[in-house]
Amino acid sequence: MNYSIFDFIALLGSVCLFLGVILCLLQEHFGFIKLEGNGREMIMQSYPVKLIWFDILPVAAGVLLTGLFTSFIAAAFARSRSRLGK
Repeated sequence: MNYSIFDFIALLGSVCLFLGVILCLLQEHFGFIKLEGNGREMIMQSYPVKLIWFDILPVAAGVLLTGLFTSFIAAAFARSRSRLGK
């Protein structure tokens, strides 16, 4: 099976979405990204993050639609090239 740059873009978007969710969950639970300043005078020690699962749906839909759209473009391009070669 031949893969194109468009398939790579869709895969990269999916991997980045997954990594972003993992990073947000880690920050939410462990707070490893700290805020600068004097820790005793600050209300929060680490950068606050709240992962809202409903917000992930539009991002996942955007990645899916981008992947489908670019795959259709690649398929149409390949189809037109194969017709020219006949």
